[in-house]
Amino acid sequence: MMFRSKLILIFVLFSVIISIVSSYSFISIGSHAIEDRVRAQFDSVATLKASQFLMFMETEKDDVVRMSDDIVVHSLIHSGKSEDTAITSLDDLDVVVLRRLVHDNIIGESEDFEELFLMGLDGKVVVSTDARHEGVVEADQGYFLSALNATYVQGGGPGNRTGEESFVIAVPIKATGGRVIGVVAGKIRRTRMTEIVSDWTGLGETGETFLVDKYNYFITTPARKPDYALNTQVYTAGVNDCLAGHSGSKHFDDYRGVAVFGVYKWIPEYDVCLMSKIDDAELFVSMRGLMITTVFIGCGTAFIAILVGIWLSFSIYKPLNALGDIANDIGKGDLDVHNIKRTYDEFGDLGRTLVVMAHDLRKYQGRLLNSEKHQKAHLVSEVNRKTQELRRAIGNLENTRLAMLNIMEDMRQANSHLQELDKAKDEFLNLVSHELKTPLTPIKAHLELLADGDMGKLSKLQMESVHTLSRSTDRLNGIIMNLLEIARINTGKIQLNIDRIRPDDIAKQVYDDISLAGKEKGIKVSLQCGKTGFIRADRGRVRECLSNFATNALKFTEKGSITIFTRMEKGVVRFSVTDTGIGIKQEDQHRLFEKFFQAGRQDVGKPKGVGLGLYSVRKIIELHGGEVGVESEFGKGSTFWFALPRRGGGV
Repeated sequence: MMFRSKLILIFVLFSVIISIVSSYSFISIGSHAIEDRVRAQFDSVATLKASQFLMFMETEKDDVVRMSDDIVVHSLIHSGKSEDTAITSLDDLDVVVLRRLVHDNIIGESEDFEELFLMGLDGKVVVSTDARHEGVVEADQGYFLSALNATYVQGGGPGNRTGEESFVIAVPIKATGGRVIGVVAGKIRRTRMTEIVSDWTGLGETGETFLVDKYNYFITTPARKPDYALNTQVYTAGVNDCLAGHSGSKHFDDYRGVAVFGVYKWIPEYDVCLMSKIDDAELFVSMRGLMITTVFIGCGTAFIAILVGIWLSFSIYKPLNALGDIANDIGKGDLDVHNIKRTYDEFGDLGRTLVVMAHDLRKYQGRLLNSEKHQKAHLVSEVNRKTQELRRAIGNLENTRLAMLNIMEDMRQANSHLQELDKAKDEFLNLVSHELKTPLTPIKAHLELLADGDMGKLSKLQMESVHTLSRSTDRLNGIIMNLLEIARINTGKIQLNIDRIRPDDIAKQVYDDISLAGKEKGIKVSLQCGKTGFIRADRGRVRECLSNFATNALKFTEKGSITIFTRMEKGVVRFSVTDTGIGIKQEDQHRLFEKFFQAGRQDVGKPKGVGLGLYSVRKIIELHGGEVGVESEFGKGSTFWFALPRRGGGV
């Protein structure tokens, strides 16, 4: 195979391999990003549905408890008896009044119950909204035995004669003095739970949500199989994992045998599993579009790379071929070499060397002919020497070709690495802006619901945990915003709102922000402002930078003082914060304002950041045309400062 063909083949193979690897990586990363977004969406839906289900059950339980509290009092009032009348059982109350009380006061207010009934201490049903149930003894039922002591909620099971799935809420009935005289129980309709849980609005065409009880039976009606409710058990991988007490997400085959992606939550209060799912076919529609687009782009990139490779191959082969022809002519004795293309690379230098050698050989051949008798031995020696030099030159030509191939390989690897780094940066920023913030919204919303008591009253320890989670969520959101801020700075997309501001006002605002915290920590915070006049700058950005210095000073100062300064120096306004904290080591000071750098002074038990605060300050001040700096002695304190031009910034 000719050298030219080998070179072209190498470029084509490298181009195709790079395109295939790049396309595969892009498809893989994009697919994971799409799946993560769907997982976050369905997790939010599952959490919301679980909360709605729990709130619904709590509301119905409160209704039955209210009925238990009012039943004796209302019965005595309607029957004309005194509240001091000794009541030992439900038999002491008027059954007609009890029946009217159950029907009028409860059924008229709620349609969520399939049946409401009262049982005496022997478990016999005295009054029921279903007349067929009256007289039946329920003494062996778990909900009756448990309700004699306290309010009890029994999970799914067949309802009274209707065949519908129901939850039973049972509450003890207490007479005056706290004596238990019976039990009031209510069976919640399955259809009401279906209405709450099964609304799959916003989940796509194949998305749905349903409940499964601990015996693997459907509690609510599935969207595609309405006859499955209560009649069919489901043993999918997702349901089995959920009924084992776990919450999570995975791909599995659902009750139809169709591949789906599901998010499931175990609700231990009622021993039920809540499942939200979507068909894989719908989930991967966008992934297929991504794959097709990537394939087209990869093919186009490969075609362009092949063309470039062929052009480079000819660019290298053509001068090599010309030099080879010259070398062959010289080897045959043709030393009259003139047609050499002038280039200024290694090929040109080698060609010019060959021409010089050919001319030298021709000159020596002439001398040999003119003085053959006297210089024969000398000329033969010179010819041999020049011939060796020519051979070495030809050998150098081959070495040059190999060196060029090595250089091209190094350039390809360096270019591939740069492409990978650039792509990683873009993917990271895209992940921050579109994915990391996605789960924060439902997390913070539910934490606020918990903190406000919308999901029930929390204990003091639970409330402290909620506040800790909320603070951590705010800190994570701050880190994300810092990353986005750095991205905007690096890409030149940041805009400064330049205005006429007074430096003293900025310093006073920052002083007000930290003075109370300093007082609580036992640190003296003071403010010293010189005559600075006005400057033109972005008020919010300047305050952010000064606040960053002040907050860091408060963080790393355990005793002593913190002072905020503003003053005029040689045409610039200098802002500075001086503390008596732990200081910074000399070897760390020159890197403090670099991205992601964290100085040793954070190794003192303080929570670590991501090393972007001081880097952001430097970039913002440089956009104003100013500069930043630090002066510190380890163990004695630090002074962080930045200076802004008197007449404004450079943006």
